[in-house]
Amino acid sequence: MRVLKILLLVCLFLNGNAQKSGQEAIDSMLLKLRESQYDTNKVRLLYKISKAYQDLDIEKSTQFANQSMAAAKTLGWKKGIAANHILSGELLLNGNKYDSALLQFKAAYATNTAINNIPGIISALQSIGNVYYGQSNHNQALPYYLKALEMAEKAEDNDRICRINQNIAGVYLDQENSTKMLQYAKKSYAAAINSKIPENTITSLESIGLAYLLGKDSISAGNYFSKALELNESTGNIYREANLYHYLALAKKSISERIRCLLQAKKLFDAYSPDHAMALSNLKHLGTAYRDSSVKITDPGKKQQLLSSAEAYYEKAIAISKAMGHIDTYNDAESGLATVRAAKGEYRSAYELLYNYVQTYDSLYSQETKNRIATLENAREIDARDKQIQINKLALSNARRTRGALIAGAVFLFIIGGLLFYQNRTRRRTNTTLLTLNNELDEANKVKTKFFGILSHDLRSPIANLINYLHLQKESPELLSEQKKQHYQKDLTTAAENLLDTMEAMLLWSKSQMERFSPQKKLIPVSHLFEHIQKQLPANNTVHFHFANPEQLSVSTDEDYLKTIMYNLTANALKALQHTPNGQVRWEARQQAHLVLLTITDNGPGIQQPQMEALYNENAVIGTKHGLGLHLIRDLAKAIQCTVSFRPAANGGASFTITI
Repeated sequence: MRVLKILLLVCLFLNGNAQKSGQEAIDSMLLKLRESQYDTNKVRLLYKISKAYQDLDIEKSTQFANQSMAAAKTLGWKKGIAANHILSGELLLNGNKYDSALLQFKAAYATNTAINNIPGIISALQSIGNVYYGQSNHNQALPYYLKALEMAEKAEDNDRICRINQNIAGVYLDQENSTKMLQYAKKSYAAAINSKIPENTITSLESIGLAYLLGKDSISAGNYFSKALELNESTGNIYREANLYHYLALAKKSISERIRCLLQAKKLFDAYSPDHAMALSNLKHLGTAYRDSSVKITDPGKKQQLLSSAEAYYEKAIAISKAMGHIDTYNDAESGLATVRAAKGEYRSAYELLYNYVQTYDSLYSQETKNRIATLENAREIDARDKQIQINKLALSNARRTRGALIAGAVFLFIIGGLLFYQNRTRRRTNTTLLTLNNELDEANKVKTKFFGILSHDLRSPIANLINYLHLQKESPELLSEQKKQHYQKDLTTAAENLLDTMEAMLLWSKSQMERFSPQKKLIPVSHLFEHIQKQLPANNTVHFHFANPEQLSVSTDEDYLKTIMYNLTANALKALQHTPNGQVRWEARQQAHLVLLTITDNGPGIQQPQMEALYNENAVIGTKHGLGLHLIRDLAKAIQCTVSFRPAANGGASFTITI
């Protein structure tokens, strides 16, 4: 999965220009440059030379980009300045200098917006999205991609439509959704054909091949990579050719064919940039291919020769990756080298490499390796029972080990000292484990007590609504027309459903208190959250609600946790407005920098300072007849890594803001 992401990143970030030229075209432009006058045409020529060098020689590309920017600034040509901001940002992005690249792209967006240059605005938006995508921040990248795609489609710009669809395909690559990735890759290909730009067609074929590779259809993937190679021959782009041979190798089932393609890619990478991220990935795959080819070899000499080749490529990938700071490739190569050393019988070295691999991997991907507990109806009781079983097993194991040590001591008197030492060390380890498990069991019981103590909080309000409806129907049936009866029956059903939702939310919160449940993050439209709040409102509600989401924002978090927090803030506001005439509650969503702020404001009497202790102090306890209370809101917000802040409203009421 990580390998495919690296491949597509290269495809996306290095495809900034759809008309890259070979060395022959560069020489022709250099000749024209000597004869050109100092005007906007000279800026364009310097820009084109830099773009042509972008995949061939980064240093020369940077040199001509700087000259083009200097000339544009001297002439005061804003369109040229904006274009060179994007060019400089692309070069910085190729070197993983994300912050510097982002500054260049934002400067390009500001300049293009000032002069209403639509193509420039589209390119700047797409480039900003590429920065966030390169940092795996898809929630930030996607809005920029979608806005750029909308403008490109409106302008019927097939070149940019092609490349933006490739960007969106990259998002689905991260989600391991090969079907969606293939869908957008094919949209990119259709736009590439309409654009009549060969480079767009090549990169679209690459994306389709990678989508098939993600879907484990290596035959289709190989066919598309081969088509891209054929088209690339006329461009003279050796870097693109190296990439394509690398991709083709991954699609080959035959190890010998895979090695042939990887060696061809290595030859091309060595001529272009041997320390490039893709070149290092190619070295790592060469090591893997040679290692795999040795598995079925029975001839010891030939087997050692293949393992030595694998070892050499892994060691080279490790050395360069470590120097260049490519941790992913370095870590994967260490893991591969460990298997080679083990196959050669060098177990100590293999162990050390594997240990380093695990340490590095855990530091990078600890969030991915956390255990997830299945949803069980009686999770706390099962957890406590399992811990007790473990305690009993450990105690029994300790007794058996002690008895075995005594018997062995009677038979083998000369090793009594060693056995006693071993027994003592084992007992200390077992006692430590027993103490830990007992503490966990005690903590589980405390959580259980706390859970049942607060369970009634969020059940009172829905049940009270149900009782009111039932009393009205029982004691004064003559007041109810047939139409009202149907209306109240519908409300009763809705109240029961809301009660079920509340109970599910309580169970979800209880799992978070067990510290073994990880919130499930996904992208949620704010409009869906507001609709959920509206459905939760009591049937006899007299408070006026207003929901504002002018930017149609979305947030990335756990949907159930956030709904529970918003519901309880709403319930608290309704309680505060019970004795307030013309009560009003306003929910508003807005974006501030990279954050989304959800604010609820009421015109009630406000909140006293002692009541706010529960929001910031974990030891404070506040009871309420509506909602879970601020102390539970605090716990739930902490679980999904958002903050809830309070400030008095301008009209004397209260205002709470959820920052995500």
